[in-house]
Amino acid sequence: NQSAVALDNVRLFEAERKQLKLAQTLQAVGALLTAEMSLDEVFEYLFDLLARVVNYDSVSIQLIDGEHTSLVAGRGFPDVALSQRIANMVMTSTLQERWGQPHRRYIVIPDTHRDPHWVLDYGNEYIRSWIGAALRVKGRLLGILNLDSATVNAYDDTIGETAAAFANQAAIAIE
Repeated sequence: NQSAVALDNVRLFEAERKQLKLAQTLQAVGALLTAEMSLDEVFEYLFDLLARVVNYDSVSIQLIDGEHTSLVAGRGFPDVALSQRIANMVMTSTLQERWGQPHRRYIVIPDTHRDPHWVLDYGNEYIRSWIGAALRVKGRLLGILNLDSATVNAYDDTIGETAAAFANQAAIAIE
């Protein structure tokens, strides 16, 4: 019984430590609102902060740009130019259809090779688990925060919620 209580206490302590780290990270993202930085510096800082709370192999921000999206920032891609071309082919109408409802905050694909909606393309075959989190300000969709992992089942709804909370703060900073 004492061992079980001790294990529960360790789990609770670890969960509390993770929540504190997330809260501190989101507070740092909020501080970007008053920082005097270029947009590129904001993106780099956001990626650094995100790495504190979510493990990723590559990360990107796609913003709506007219009828298409633009990959405006990314890190960890094997071929950045190829990733930009793929992102730029995404139609804004497709993004709006997928993300238009305000209740849709994130999408998690635990195994991209088994998901019927995932488009396996040259250059993204290393991505085995993915999260997309909507970047919204006042209900308006600005774009998507994408997190990629080369590990199957790296992401679940708990991590999706973390990414969505981060994306909410990041969207305000980007706007």
